[in-house]
Amino acid sequence: MPKNVTFAELVKVKDGNIIVAAENLPYIEKLMRQAGEDHNKDLHVLVGQGIREPIRQLAAYKSWTDMFFAGYDVEPTQDNRIPVDDPIVPAWITHPEGEVLFVRPHTRWVRPDWIMIDTGVEIPWDVMRAAGWPILRRKLTEAAEAMARIKDAAAQVLLNAAVTGIAGHVFAVAGAITKVSIDAVFAAAATVGFPIRQVAINSGTVLAMRGWTGSTFGLESLPEAEVRNLLYQGYLGEYGGAAWYAHHSVPVNFAYFSGPPDQVGYHQRMGGTRVASDVDITQRIDLHTMDEYHAWYVGNPYSLWRLQIT
Repeated sequence: MPKNVTFAELVKVKDGNIIVAAENLPYIEKLMRQAGEDHNKDLHVLVGQGIREPIRQLAAYKSWTDMFFAGYDVEPTQDNRIPVDDPIVPAWITHPEGEVLFVRPHTRWVRPDWIMIDTGVEIPWDVMRAAGWPILRRKLTEAAEAMARIKDAAAQVLLNAAVTGIAGHVFAVAGAITKVSIDAVFAAAATVGFPIRQVAINSGTVLAMRGWTGSTFGLESLPEAEVRNLLYQGYLGEYGGAAWYAHHSVPVNFAYFSGPPDQVGYHQRMGGTRVASDVDITQRIDLHTMDEYHAWYVGNPYSLWRLQIT
């Protein structure tokens, strides 16, 4: 392996997949074989160190709820409090001889609760020696997807609680998504002064739009290969002045709409992805664990909308 090059630098993430450049693959395979044949703990830990960046990138790529929150990194010893700005009444109709009445803002803070998400991967030495890089890549992807699913599930609970707490922000359509139902959401958002700027929708749900006549997306006129490419990349197009993102992770019976993430809330992360590796010589396996701390806060539910397909 080239000097001063770490295992993690040889592993990259592209379009949601862990890849290794062709020129780097021999180094990765050699390292995996060495770790599978040697009891030297340093070799096994070196393999584990290569997990950190790929797992973080994959978990972020697979997640769909991050688009609704502004990122907010918090140090382990830092207070994660968030200031709450309550609206106040600034003016009244008064008599010319009347006295001016003042309003005074007060400081209020919230501290979102932290949750920890973790996963672990066990890789037998014989598997490493025989299968090498492919098995580690596959297991890392599975671990990242599992972490992303749990993270999205926790964030979705908060999104649902926030949007259902505001009258008139929840819509429903029977059978399949329609242009009329989507236009109704955009019209309601424009009426209250919180225009929609982004939409998250399931990849399969999007396919119902192909039957629309005069569709702004134009899916009905695109070849099948191009449509599939759009869906896999995630970014679908624009409609109603908003960017639409299609991903299979979004619940199939919901579409979520919002303004810019900094007008919705915060997704706090503490310390990034923590990775630890160890060797169990009695079972002849490598143990790799990954964990993250997350907290969410919706400060402006008026900028959130939800459409349910019943």
